[in-house]
Amino acid sequence: PELARALTFVLPSQKEALANECLDERFIAALRQAFHTAEDSHNPQDLMLLWRIARGVFMLANHALTRRYMRHDMFEDTMGMLEFDEGLPEDRRICHRQVLKVGVRFKQVLSFQDAELLERIHLNYRLQYLKDYALA
Repeated sequence: PELARALTFVLPSQKEALANECLDERFIAALRQAFHTAEDSHNPQDLMLLWRIARGVFMLANHALTRRYMRHDMFEDTMGMLEFDEGLPEDRRICHRQVLKVGVRFKQVLSFQDAELLERIHLNYRLQYLKDYALA
């Protein structure tokens, strides 16, 4: 609860330090583990708390932090946390992971030899989805 509160009410002078803490791989691993545990045990209170934390991470408006949480190895867990918006009734919540995995198909018109370029295209799509739907 303290972390969710800290991410909700961040002083401008604290943003950088808090963003660096959220970028720490140990923090990320613990956050992901907490999410999987809460989801497996169907614990709505913990899931809503994790939604606040995930939302707070993006509200820090830190470029490196946003890129890290939306990278291919983490975006599913991030989107999963954002599915438990406490401001929406359960029947109105969007299953972001389902939308991104099943509802969206990438059609490659041009062939790219550069894997990094292709990852940036996917990252930009995920960022746009995040902005337009998950955090809207």
